[in-house]
Amino acid sequence: MASNPTLKTPNHQTKYQISNNSRKNDPTCHPGLGTAELDVLRPALMHNMGVAVPEVEIDWFLQHAIPRFSSERRYVNDLQVVGSVMTGLRSSIVKGRWKWYKKDPSKMQVDEDTVFKHMESISDAVLQVGKRFLSKTKSTSRLRCLSRQIGTSEMENSNFKGDANQLMEETTGAGKKGKDDYYIVDSVVNYAFKKLDDIETININVVHLLGNAARILFIDPLRRFRWSVSVENTTMRFWFLSRSVCFVSKAFNFVTEHKPFVHFLLATSFATKTELGYDPTVRRTVVTREGKNVIVYDYMVYDAKEVREIWYRTVGEVISNYRAHRLLGRAIRVWVVQELNNEGVPFGNKLVLKDYWITLDSLTEGQIQSRIFEAAAKARGNKEFKKYFMTILHDTIVKIDGEEDSSPLHLGGEAVPMTSRFCLKKEAARNVPRPHIDFVHSESTGGNDVPVPEEEESDNDDPKHEHHLYEPRKHARLVFKKVGTCLNMIKDQKTLFRCLIDALCGLEVFYDARWVHRDISTGNLLLCYDDNKQPICKISDLEYARPHLSEVPAGAPELAHKTGTPAFMAVEVQLKEHLFCEFSDPSAGTKVPVLHNYLHDVESVWWIAMWHLFHTYPVREEDRCISNGAVKNIRKQQKKAHTIFPASVDGSMKRWFFVQRLSHYEEGTNILLHNQLFSRTMGAALLKLHEYYKLVEVPIENTLEHDLFAGVHRAMVPFFEQARDVGVEVEYCEHFQRRIRAEAAKKDNSAVGQAVAEGSGVTARAGVKGKKRTQIDAELGTNSHKRRK
Repeated sequence: MASNPTLKTPNHQTKYQISNNSRKNDPTCHPGLGTAELDVLRPALMHNMGVAVPEVEIDWFLQHAIPRFSSERRYVNDLQVVGSVMTGLRSSIVKGRWKWYKKDPSKMQVDEDTVFKHMESISDAVLQVGKRFLSKTKSTSRLRCLSRQIGTSEMENSNFKGDANQLMEETTGAGKKGKDDYYIVDSVVNYAFKKLDDIETININVVHLLGNAARILFIDPLRRFRWSVSVENTTMRFWFLSRSVCFVSKAFNFVTEHKPFVHFLLATSFATKTELGYDPTVRRTVVTREGKNVIVYDYMVYDAKEVREIWYRTVGEVISNYRAHRLLGRAIRVWVVQELNNEGVPFGNKLVLKDYWITLDSLTEGQIQSRIFEAAAKARGNKEFKKYFMTILHDTIVKIDGEEDSSPLHLGGEAVPMTSRFCLKKEAARNVPRPHIDFVHSESTGGNDVPVPEEEESDNDDPKHEHHLYEPRKHARLVFKKVGTCLNMIKDQKTLFRCLIDALCGLEVFYDARWVHRDISTGNLLLCYDDNKQPICKISDLEYARPHLSEVPAGAPELAHKTGTPAFMAVEVQLKEHLFCEFSDPSAGTKVPVLHNYLHDVESVWWIAMWHLFHTYPVREEDRCISNGAVKNIRKQQKKAHTIFPASVDGSMKRWFFVQRLSHYEEGTNILLHNQLFSRTMGAALLKLHEYYKLVEVPIENTLEHDLFAGVHRAMVPFFEQARDVGVEVEYCEHFQRRIRAEAAKKDNSAVGQAVAEGSGVTARAGVKGKKRTQIDAELGTNSHKRRK
């Protein structure tokens, strides 16, 4: 194959307008967040948060972001209670300062833990007085300073430590715990303390505060939102953190300005579990399975047709918790579940439950599927196409006390003021203009750029900061009839390519319905088995699906967001340019924006095939014997994979060249010595894809013509059938490398043991201090005796 000189080169001067919260190649499941793992994930967490969060007035925060605690449940009455409590705290305040802080923390000649241990004393004093004025209200949480104590978690290797936590007095945890231990899931508010208040210290404190808050939300499926408190010297700020929006109060001096902290403590110490962010439609409990006590979760789904609550119990570990470790986003959790009978005993077939947060104006997956089915039925005249989609048993929005669970509900229906902001990484103040903050959500999908009021000046400004996007979200839950297997778990190429053929057939249904999926990936295509035990691939995760060409909002040339998983996104979608067109009119490209079309979904299927080829290795007898040659080949393969499957939605030039210039494709696939037949077959499929791109992009206005895309799905099927027919069993390179390291370590241990037996002091000492880096490690770029993080 030769490169095509007529193909268009992208304009590198173009500044693409995108969300600054691109999807990364995160694993679908994080089994636990230990200290090391959290250190690795913190940069991604801070990136997800954006460069700044809204900064609100203290009064606004206290009025809208915390629970009401007076008997009248009105803010004005809360203020009266605070006034009465302040009077009762006179003995705790000396010369306008808390008696425990006669000096500022930065001037106290003791360690940080000792300095801020007094925060617990303040809380105890407030609760003692508060109980006199709130005698009819039960206190539910209390601040405890346990800075050196690791919290107990139901997940392994959590290693959670916080400077202080406001803990539920009646535990919400389950399982075994020591007498003086505490459950992380009981943390209502986490605190981060620093004696100093220089810029570097503030930045460190913010990262640790948000990291701990994210970990608590991650490990607790019951949690909907939470609060945090940061303190640097005398400066205190309140934080509200949810899946939709995170914001912070303006700073105040907690040593001399007592009312805000007293108000906050009363609100968060005398609230109900639901008011404190716990989900009453999820229960945590301990059951005995195979002689062992295990923690399970019961989820409630309301069946409107039968007018009853149905409870489902989780079976085994979570099968996907994609991005639940981040504060903002969909926080997807997917479980295998069984229905519970009236006695609370599981029965029936295993099903799949998905709990997630979608944007407020979005259709649910069930609603989207219904619209696709309705449109496809009109075009096809039959309903056989439904076999390519997951059967949805329940599709609901979670309700809390009769109201839909959403970010507006968390804030009493109030919109967060966007007139000021707090930079999460402060730098020296500069008097420079600053961009706006828009209110749109955190992930790379949907929505428009919306105008916002002009912002106030603030000494938190940083000229490098771009705007951050928020969007209100609602809490959705659905139940699928079948348990599927993600394509990235399949090790048989015949099965994989059969699934990809089914995916192309399913996408043809999208075409007939005039919809595009916009997020085809290995996690959204599921291997299932029909009633006859025959394998079939089903398309799931329809939240990002849209009617074709509906991405053009009134008065706007194109959306600012990109959707998809970076490894499988079409190059045109990543670059936001038409790459196969020829312009007679240079301005034509700006008149016809790049919108996600049917070819882009098909290209995603092609990318899945390529991802599989670059990340797997055939299992043959000769490969079972580890050789340096095999290791070198895998190393080259993985290195190339990193260049054409970047982790950013922006893609890369090497990825663009790989898919558009066929000479680069040949060069890139030459390293797949074990898969040359597959490489040639997929190269031919790529040529066919090029033909269709040119058909619909010359002239460029053709991209708006639905009928010109007809036949592309069926035209691609023969290439995937050829690949299926020659498919073999494979192993993923990552697993292969792990096996190599294990066997190398085994040989090293054997050698060390033999040396010790022979009395070799030098070798024995080396075995104690640490093993030498092996040749296998050198080939893989790893270290067999080093703990992987």
